[in-house]
Amino acid sequence: MKKGFKHIIWGFVLVHVTITLGGLTILPAFVGWLIVRQGFSEMDYTFPESSQTVIKKVLDVLIVLSLAESLWNLLASQPLDTYLPLMYYPVLYLILELVVFHKLLEAVARLLAQRNRPEKYEVYRKKDKAYLILMGSATVFMTAALTVFSPAFVSVSLLIALSGRIYLLFVLAALKNTDLEMDLNPVEPAKYQGSNQT
Repeated sequence: MKKGFKHIIWGFVLVHVTITLGGLTILPAFVGWLIVRQGFSEMDYTFPESSQTVIKKVLDVLIVLSLAESLWNLLASQPLDTYLPLMYYPVLYLILELVVFHKLLEAVARLLAQRNRPEKYEVYRKKDKAYLILMGSATVFMTAALTVFSPAFVSVSLLIALSGRIYLLFVLAALKNTDLEMDLNPVEPAKYQGSNQT
């Protein structure tokens, strides 16, 4: 499970850190999203199937969108969101990112509740709520900025989004370093039966 969270953290960092060489992006965002998806795949056994399905489908959309954006930026003369029909692309991107990590934190909290760990459930429920407020506010400001063409609103949105992403990285790092493996994994039937026989 720690390996899965490690991939999610590093993939998420690569999504938002641009490395260029001679005007060419060395590690485009879709590579980061592929690593994030790999991290979630390594934790399939842990989270409910409903959460897995939503997360993986949204990640697939993010991978396709970021790949298309990378190809567009490579071949086109202007950025993707400068074209009027695609003006709200940054808003869509924020919403999809929010859904992925909200569903992750929600699943962690619910599993802790099911395992009768109310203190930890409350901790991660509050972390999820804080993340939703930060990224939801960033989405609202970005939508307003693109609607009224306000550079000030864009700056506010980017600042809030940055805060939300940094906060998320701290939460993911905490998850990686806690005993969630013990908290969330059910006892394997064979081991349980063996303990009964003794």
